[in-house]
Amino acid sequence: MTARRVDYNISGTFMTKKKVGFMVAALCLISVVMIVCSKNTADTLNLSSLQRESGEYVYPGVEWLMSINELEENLGYTFDNPEFGSEQEPFDYRTNTNYEFAIFSPKEQDKYVKLFDNYGQISYQLELGELKSVQLTFKNNVDKMKNNKLEDLATKTRDELIKLYGENFILKDSSADDKSPIDVITYTWEHIADDNSVTRIFLSVIPSTENTNTVSLGVSYFINKN
Repeated sequence: MTARRVDYNISGTFMTKKKVGFMVAALCLISVVMIVCSKNTADTLNLSSLQRESGEYVYPGVEWLMSINELEENLGYTFDNPEFGSEQEPFDYRTNTNYEFAIFSPKEQDKYVKLFDNYGQISYQLELGELKSVQLTFKNNVDKMKNNKLEDLATKTRDELIKLYGENFILKDSSADDKSPIDVITYTWEHIADDNSVTRIFLSVIPSTENTNTVSLGVSYFINKN
């Protein structure tokens, strides 16, 4: 008679090799599900996190003038190849910072951010190798954004920004300009620091013929040289 090998667990009961294999497979499946779910979970933006105690506007998790390598290290993800200006030739952006600007987007699983139950795609704009702008773009035509309610998002975001940062914003409506190729309504909040650095929050709404087509929310940085 051939003896059957058994494995004992800590509590003193025993399991056959078949049961052990089943448990290992189940644990692996749970791990895979957890990984997939974590990649499919978008970060949620709290609009109050866009300003520091100093009054400076900045996107949470980053510092102005960061390099692309510093951004990846700080954020914990890598970027796809950047989009360049129309007059720029592609180049190795990790070793060359002598470019006018480039827009970087995270890889697929990290590119969405959630705001008021709407999903937007995040992008980072660098100039001469330094972070100058972070922008969220909300549409309702692709992937997770198909169920976005853009008119509701635009209203809620505008009202919350006014509540947080006041009514002293700059309003620009290009629909009054006959030369403008598209109609854009933009709300801008601005902070000027003692070193003449200027940071802004901007909310742009692009309406279509019947309803809102695109909502953009972003923060930017520049030096006022005047």
